[in-house]
Amino acid sequence: MKNKMKRNNPVAKILLLLLLAGCIKGEKAFDGKLIESKSMLDQKQFIKETEPRLEESAKYGPKITEIDETNIREEASTFINKEEAQGYVSVGDASEAFPIDINVENVDIRTFTQMLSKITGVNFLVSDEVSGYVTAELHDVPWPNALDSVLNLKSLAKHVDNKANVIRIHSQDSIVKLESFDRQRREDLQKTLVLERATEPFYTEVFKLFYSKPDKMKAVLAEVLGIGAAPTAGSAMPVAQITIDTRMNQLIVKARKEDMEIAKKLIAKLDSRTKQIFIEAFIVEATDDFETALGTRLGGNFTQGFTNQGKNFNVRSTGLAGTAANAVAAGDTSATFTNMSAISKTGVTSGIGFLAGVGDAVDLKFELSALENKGLSKVISNPRLFTLDNQEAVIFQGTQVPYSTTSADGTKIEFKDAGLKLAVTPSVVGDGNLMLAIAVNKDTVDLTQALPPITKSTITTNLVTKDGSIVVIGGIYTQTKADGSDKVPGLGDIPVAGKLFRRDNNSNSKKELMIFISPKIL
Repeated sequence: MKNKMKRNNPVAKILLLLLLAGCIKGEKAFDGKLIESKSMLDQKQFIKETEPRLEESAKYGPKITEIDETNIREEASTFINKEEAQGYVSVGDASEAFPIDINVENVDIRTFTQMLSKITGVNFLVSDEVSGYVTAELHDVPWPNALDSVLNLKSLAKHVDNKANVIRIHSQDSIVKLESFDRQRREDLQKTLVLERATEPFYTEVFKLFYSKPDKMKAVLAEVLGIGAAPTAGSAMPVAQITIDTRMNQLIVKARKEDMEIAKKLIAKLDSRTKQIFIEAFIVEATDDFETALGTRLGGNFTQGFTNQGKNFNVRSTGLAGTAANAVAAGDTSATFTNMSAISKTGVTSGIGFLAGVGDAVDLKFELSALENKGLSKVISNPRLFTLDNQEAVIFQGTQVPYSTTSADGTKIEFKDAGLKLAVTPSVVGDGNLMLAIAVNKDTVDLTQALPPITKSTITTNLVTKDGSIVVIGGIYTQTKADGSDKVPGLGDIPVAGKLFRRDNNSNSKKELMIFISPKIL
């Protein structure tokens, strides 16, 4: 027995030294104050690494067609009708009122108007009650303003007839009387015209609509023709009537000739074929996982008996399994002192173990386990649909997830939609580009749980892109990086030898969701 004790003394000494070294290292590890950094993220380095990615994403974003818009703008409007309002004070277009210089002294007002007539090309008529002389010195003054200044100075006023290109000059009292007479005359004339128009014949025509709905076309015509508006004073008379024929998709319009001509032009312009657009989307989900792990497991079976002062003693080691084993085996935790074997969600992929015996009383084991795992997956969803210009189109594929709800009325089962949904409203700009209002929703359901959660990925945006292009409209990039270690306090910090008492795990998981859109005008 004494010989066995002596033979095992070196092993005991080594274990004692390791324990002492671990204690010393542990004291140093917890010595002093814990100093925390201000940020776990190196901001400058993050910006430096992210900038190329931003440039790459912008490269594949929406692009537009650059063309000359002159011809498009000219064709964008269509003349329908013209209504003019009479003006008796303003002279023509204000932008054509060029400046003049005047320097006259004691010039008869009639001579002054003759001078202006030759300069401006406007005809002047001067009433008999107008008299007097003009003295003026004006520089760089628009000629209508110069005329008004002189007339105000002489208590005179003007009456402008732009159609005839004639300006009449009267005294202020006379012009008030004349305008009062004209106003009364126009009112009487308006009443006469109303009575005369009331006797005009009504025409009835049927308009077949090809691409428009009758109710919407009726609303446009009624707005333009004033149907349903409150009548103005002196204008109360029969107005146009519009009837909808839903069965034949027709409009029956009853109106006077002038209103009927306007209705014809509007229907011909508005009832046109709507362009069709084909929308195709690509939702790409890519996952890249990388994981490494390295760990060890140490164990042993130590049994020693000895006699001291006539008494028998027996010493036996125990490990993580809680009981000693007569024989040390690899691959399990029996007789294990430290269980730092590699752990992974995919399982350990490789390992090696050693079993050794020291004499008759000591058995030792050493296990090294490691793994390196790399996985790449890609899922592509491709919803496609057709729609009309300025019309929303929606396509959905998915499931309805049941949920039970409890209330005073009892337990009910409710359903929530989860799946892939694409909603698009395209608008053809006319210059080779399209405006798109897009909403994309991608749901993932975890059916392994009793109350399955729904993971949502949604993008809602508005953009302009050219016809036939394939562009990235958005995406979500997620990266999870973890570096961790498990160790025996103190022993795991020993240089080199500490690897025997430590387990290292490193993982890097990247997920990216990219959404592409491709519109095509048919």
